Amino acid sequence: IISLGLLSIIISLEVFSRYFFNLPLPWSMDVNRMLFVYLIFLGAVAGVREKAHLNIDIVTQKFSAKFKAYWDIFINLIILIFLATLFIAGINFSWVNIVQLTPYLRISISYYYMVIPFSAILMIYYFIFRIKNQIINILKKKQNCEEE
Repeated sequence: IISLGLLSIIISLEVFSRYFFNLPLPWSMDVNRMLFVYLIFLGAVAGVREKAHLNIDIVTQKFSAKFKAYWDIFINLIILIFLATLFIAGINFSWVNIVQLTPYLRISISYYYMVIPFSAILMIYYFIFRIKNQIINILKKKQNCEEE
């Protein structure tokens, strides 16, 4: 929310300054680019935390609840592998770009990309927690079936 608010304010300032005073704010490009990258990746973390990510269940609707439970764990494990890859690639990408500077602010462009491994770690945490809960639910259901 903060990133989106700042992005809106800076873009509005840029438009106002350019239109009324014919005075562009060159630094705004660097800041807007960084805020946009942070908005995307931190928004992805929020989506994972709230379970608001895209889920296509048209195929799995036809299967049993037991199969769906195992299928969800399988899909979440695949996502974990992707996130681990994203984490490693994000660290490498940040490291490779550490000497490259932004055009106007003259700060390392790696600050733009540090959010990638940071957000990947947060999403990994949420998926591990989700998988743990899914396994606990499966074990509880098995235990309830055995008791009956």
